[in-house]
Amino acid sequence: YLPFGGGPRKCVGDMFATFENIVAVAMLVRQFNFQMALGAPQVEMTTGATIHTTNGLRMTVTRRIKPPIMPVLKEDASVGSSFNGDTTHGNKHDISPAHFKSL
Repeated sequence: YLPFGGGPRKCVGDMFATFENIVAVAMLVRQFNFQMALGAPQVEMTTGATIHTTNGLRMTVTRRIKPPIMPVLKEDASVGSSFNGDTTHGNKHDISPAHFKSL
């Protein structure tokens, strides 16, 4: 199964189409909840020119409820700043260029 062909005559839009499908699925999953429908038959696969479910795929789809947007309070730079001039950010194992000069 080669949906976009192959070799020198391969579809020039294959990567775009694949990416477009990924984005579409991501948008659907972000906005909806998917679960198998009650009493849905067991999922079985059939192969041929394509791979598909034998008895379909019965699902229950519900819109996701978005949580309320909470405002983010910014810390005043003049109050509570903890910068002490240390640029290692707590990592005591950083190796400086001076370390290599001593080798």
